[in-house]
Amino acid sequence: MSSNKNFPLYVIGTVIIVMSIVVVVLSLNSGPELIKPPPTTVQDLGPAPDFTIDILDGEEKSLRDYRGKPVVLNFWASWCPPCRQEAPDLVELHKKYGDRVDFVGIIYQDEEGAARRFIEEFGIEYENGMDAGGKASAAYKITGIPTTCVIDAQGDLRAKWLGAITSEVLTSYIEGVL
Repeated sequence: MSSNKNFPLYVIGTVIIVMSIVVVVLSLNSGPELIKPPPTTVQDLGPAPDFTIDILDGEEKSLRDYRGKPVVLNFWASWCPPCRQEAPDLVELHKKYGDRVDFVGIIYQDEEGAARRFIEEFGIEYENGMDAGGKASAAYKITGIPTTCVIDAQGDLRAKWLGAITSEVLTSYIEGVL
């Protein structure tokens, strides 16, 4: 009779131990990769995909037009709060490095009027263009915005950052390709 009374406690105890082991194993095997931040130094990510965008001044440009200098590509939209957060840092770094690095904003799923107001609000002076049909964002496998990519003077993708980039991280990337 007493062994029957302890049976439910035995089952509950066994389930708790098994669940604890499963949690520990899962956290050891997959946890760090899920929360691992992207590297803050440049890497060799292969050739940067070419793209063509319609610059807001009416000109059409592709990545080939920027060869010979490093390029900072920033995919953004006026409706994106993290894009608003990083805009002052991008403007500041363009002022600091703009003579040695081309900055290009790629407007992602936005209306031209709203994008122009955003550019004016933040005093953005570097080129920005509409990603008509989403071809540039597809080429760079953009899964969210903002996304910032750094391309070296030879046309190789050296960094890709998803989310609002800080001045410190982008400075590290830029210095790594100069």
